[in-house]
Amino acid sequence: MSSNEAEVDSIIFDLLKPKVDQSGYDWQKFRTIDLYQTGILDSYDVIELLSQVEEKVGCQPILPAESSEDLVLTVVMLVEFFCAEQINNGY
Repeated sequence: MSSNEAEVDSIIFDLLKPKVDQSGYDWQKFRTIDLYQTGILDSYDVIELLSQVEEKVGCQPILPAESSEDLVLTVVMLVEFFCAEQINNGY
């Protein structure tokens, strides 16, 4: 994991810590489960999380062009979405 990825991962962890604690998963497992499909996050939570991470890292995520039916919303994927923007901007 690059330093940018570790920073974004840490930001997401801080924002989701109450959800992590409630879920009963450890952080490593929590990072790989589908947060939306498992009901850990609802659609409002997803938008709020994206907005908060965007504010903290200073860039928008690059979301895939695939349909929402194919999207698996994990912390790992969120880190990739935000770090892709940083790479594209030369960070």
